[in-house]
Amino acid sequence: MKKTICLLLLNFVYFSNAQSFDIVYTKAYKSNFCGPETFRFSFGNDQIIRTDIFYNTMEWFPSRRKSTEYTNEGFYLETWSPGFFLEENGVDDYYKIDKKFYSIYYDKKGGSLLCFLEFGEVNGRLDIDSGKFYYTQLGYEIMCKK
Repeated sequence: MKKTICLLLLNFVYFSNAQSFDIVYTKAYKSNFCGPETFRFSFGNDQIIRTDIFYNTMEWFPSRRKSTEYTNEGFYLETWSPGFFLEENGVDDYYKIDKKFYSIYYDKKGGSLLCFLEFGEVNGRLDIDSGKFYYTQLGYEIMCKK
């Protein structure tokens, strides 16, 4: 009983501090085509959760904001990485987790989310070519529908 209450409390704390965004289009990094897909991303508290609405699946990735900047196109960019997990938990635990890296684009600092760029690791190296863009409706209108 105590364990169940603890889990419920932890979920409440996480989701009360997390930001959630609905994704309506995706595009492979090397593709020019944006296709309709529905996902929900929640992030905060050192993690990102990606939910595939169609398949009703959820994946969790440890991640923390690492840097921020403006792009040449004028978008505000946050870079999120699981690097902190290595520092806090050690090499053995770090190699047990699925690692994803994110570039999160906004129309301006404190503004509307446009998209997530997600990419993974292969043999300890970033695999940007296998990356995938996840667009909000606004992101689709600004970045995809050119």
